[in-house]
Amino acid sequence: YFAPCVKLALMFRPNEIDGDHAGVVSASETCTEQYAYAKLDRISAALIDSSRIMELLSFSSRGADLRMSVTKHKTRLAFAVGNIQFDQQSLGMNTKVPVILAPTPVKLPLPTVQFMAWKDNIRSTSDMESYEYVAIEVQEMDLKIEENWLSDVWEF
Repeated sequence: YFAPCVKLALMFRPNEIDGDHAGVVSASETCTEQYAYAKLDRISAALIDSSRIMELLSFSSRGADLRMSVTKHKTRLAFAVGNIQFDQQSLGMNTKVPVILAPTPVKLPLPTVQFMAWKDNIRSTSDMESYEYVAIEVQEMDLKIEENWLSDVWEF
């Protein structure tokens, strides 16, 4: 049912000409100047209509992390979120689907959202940024919206 997906990324590196060692980078130039790592295991938030004592929308996320490293030549930024879900918690019996947005169930789940960027610090200037690589990936998600929930949110 689920077809495997193969992804290929190519990077261009010029060949080194005999005697030209401009492409050779010393160990001191590859040292990491800054490194940051932040992880949020779980986070949740809710939208509540206090006048009607009703939770309209609930957001939950698991496994979010952010990484950044800076060297003389490159700045690398990566962000990933393991799972994202939006729920409705209507009090009425008319609610058929409590989950509004969630990743499609698969055999081998990947992070729901992934982002990566490599900034070229050598080519970047004060008025122009140069990126060697930028990628964003969002996994397939299921979206189900009920009319009753839309009217509750509209009245809010």
